[in-house]
Amino acid sequence: MDRENFELVKTLTIILKINEESSDIVLSGDDSGNMYFKFCLEYITCKAVSRTSLYVVDDFHAGISVGLKPNATVTFTSPLELGTYKGKILYIDLYITPYKYENEEYSVKINFLTKERN
Repeated sequence: MDRENFELVKTLTIILKINEESSDIVLSGDDSGNMYFKFCLEYITCKAVSRTSLYVVDDFHAGISVGLKPNATVTFTSPLELGTYKGKILYIDLYITPYKYENEEYSVKINFLTKERN
C-alpha cells in the first residue's frame, strides 16, 4: 500500500519497556469524542519476526500489542486499518527500534493516518 496517499493526523514517539503498557495516547475527535490507544511490547519466541494484535475495548478505547524478537527493529509493511476517524478511514503505522537494550526499552514512533473512502 502506497504511504503517499495518506494524510498524517498525528505523530509522536514514546519509549516503552517490554511488557509494560503505555499511558493513553489520545487522538482528538470531533463531537463524537476522543479516541484512546494503549501500546504494549512483548518478546516472542515463535519463528515470526514480529506479531501485531489489536484489541478493542469499546468505540473509543483500543490497545495495540506488538510482539518482537529481542533487539529487533520492526516496521509495518503497510499501515494497519483501525476504523473511522472524522469520516475517513483511520490507520496506524509504527516504527520500533531498540532504545536501551539492557533495560529492554524501545523507541516507538506512532503515526496516525487517514485516507478518503473510495
